[in-house]
Parts: sequence; structure tokens; C-alpha cells
Amino acid sequence: MKDAGDKNTKLTAYDFSMARIFDEACIDVLLVGDLLPIYDRKKIER
Repeated sequence: MKDAGDKNTKLTAYDFSMARIFDEACIDVLLVGDLLPIYDRKKIER
């Protein structure tokens, strides 16, 4: 892909609903994770 000069799109979705929207939009690379809420919860517990 890169050798041919093609560009790709990379996005991060923090929950399932956003991942589904991005998938329907034909995003090339999609990282799905929900660690942000876990981090925020641990931050609040301190």
C-alpha cells in the first residue's frame, strides 16, 4: 500500500458503538479499546 502511494486511515474507538460506526465508514485500521474508563475509575478511587 505505502509503496504504491496509497494513503490509509487510522482511528481509535473507545467503545463498541463508535467502532461500529467507524467500521461502516470503511476505516482502514481501527483500534478498539476501553481502557480509558478503567484509568479514570482508578484515578477517582485514589
